[in-house]
Amino acid sequence: MVKLPQELLVTEPGIPWQGIAGLRDIIAHQYLDIDLEAVGSAARKNLPPLKEAIERIISVRATQPPEN
Repeated sequence: MVKLPQELLVTEPGIPWQGIAGLRDIIAHQYLDIDLEAVGSAARKNLPPLKEAIERIISVRATQPPEN
């Protein structure tokens, strides 16, 4: 998984970034033991705020000059 810069993550403190990375690890490594209903429920609940946060990050970064 690509690591995101800490300065980017702190702009959205309401997003459980560590939990997202942890879920990814579980899905990648323990896929046979996954409760699909729990994953689906978590996705329905948590993806809309994550999408909004990502859209805000993209919007802010689009207005910043590129880094060299």
